[in-house]
Amino acid sequence: MPLTVLTKEDARVIVVEQTAFGTAGLDNAAGIILDIETVAFDFDDKVVESNPAVASRVEDDRGFFTHQNRAMPKVEITGIVHNDHIARFMYGFFQSVTEAVGSPFGKTFIPHASQPDFTANAGYFFTLIIDQSVASVAHKVADMVVAELKFDQQPGEPLKYTASCVGRGPVAIDSNPSGSYTRAVQSLYFGENQLTHTIDFGGGALTPINAGGFQIEFAQTVEAVGMDGSGSFNTYMLKKKGGSYKEKALFDATSRTAFANRAANTPVDITVKWGNASSGTVDLDLNFALHGKIKPETTQNVDDLLGIDIDAKLTGDIENSTAMATVIVADDTDMTW
Repeated sequence: MPLTVLTKEDARVIVVEQTAFGTAGLDNAAGIILDIETVAFDFDDKVVESNPAVASRVEDDRGFFTHQNRAMPKVEITGIVHNDHIARFMYGFFQSVTEAVGSPFGKTFIPHASQPDFTANAGYFFTLIIDQSVASVAHKVADMVVAELKFDQQPGEPLKYTASCVGRGPVAIDSNPSGSYTRAVQSLYFGENQLTHTIDFGGGALTPINAGGFQIEFAQTVEAVGMDGSGSFNTYMLKKKGGSYKEKALFDATSRTAFANRAANTPVDITVKWGNASSGTVDLDLNFALHGKIKPETTQNVDDLLGIDIDAKLTGDIENSTAMATVIVADDTDMTW
């Protein structure tokens, strides 16, 4: 009998813009193809399981019922950061953006000050299609937002991301994507090419000698709200937005400042920047400006190289209107956001 074997090379992950919450992007709508390394999928099907007394010691069909009511499917994507697509994930997480007029259309993201009304098409959401190169079996998830967004930079390697996205309603499993799809321009961000990498422990910006890469994590709680009468929920509630910054630094006077800072409970400001000094003014600019507190997990490590594992919790200074994170991306793409 014929045997079809599909591999990752036969699949593609497509992002399609949505114009209305609750209406998935069309199969023939234009979109972008993500350069992904892995993708993990969870339909979020539900189970109702009981043990009915039906005069039989064998489990009965009616004791096991699967359904897709209130489904919040989850898709986790990993890949290399290209600035042509990372802005979409930024907006999907932060839900607040200011886009400059004119090229290179610098986009500034900060955590949203209030809950966006998705039902009124506010905020940002998108359709994700996972195409397996077989007719009528592509998976399509609508109304997707980003629950977690992580970045990992290792020595000698480009900046990588993991985007954990959630959608609304049952997954369509019979899509036939046929739109015009473009791939991102290859734009790699190596740690060795950073313009700025500093930590201000309270006495001015210092530049630690990075000895083992760094990680940035943004996370928020996404919960379903309401009942829409057709098996799904009305909208999302986004709350408890936070994150972390971790770095392995050389054991020296700069990195040891972290211990004094932790004891004094002084906020820290962290800047990781590529591109132009004035972020957002040149294509391919990428700037992470982070604020938070040093955590007790910050400690000395004794590996081949004596170092300090710096661990910071990202927080906002509400009283002084300081955001936990401000991210600027210039991608020369007018998203009209």
